[in-house]
Amino acid sequence: MSEPLDLGCFSVSLAVKDLDETMLTFNPGLGQDFAQKSIDSGGEAVPEPLAEYTDVRVIEQRLKDGGVALEAETDSAEGPAHVLLRDPDGNLIMFDQFF
Repeated sequence: MSEPLDLGCFSVSLAVKDLDETMLTFNPGLGQDFAQKSIDSGGEAVPEPLAEYTDVRVIEQRLKDGGVALEAETDSAEGPAHVLLRDPDGNLIMFDQFF
């Protein structure tokens, strides 16, 4: 398993038919810790940037290195950006970095 991600002010949006299958697909690149945090997190009322976090471009590269096809890639070198991909059921997943 790869190193856990330290997510800052992110939104991870997904709809899946089979959560276990989806987690098996993306855990090699993102790690079990990520999947569990995504399921368990409630979200902050007012998002605030963290001093250190895993940038969305690092997540993008880890997905690509893991052989995951991306629907949309980041379009900037820093700051807010998002990555789109599809789960095994064809649903879109978006990693959206706010800061």
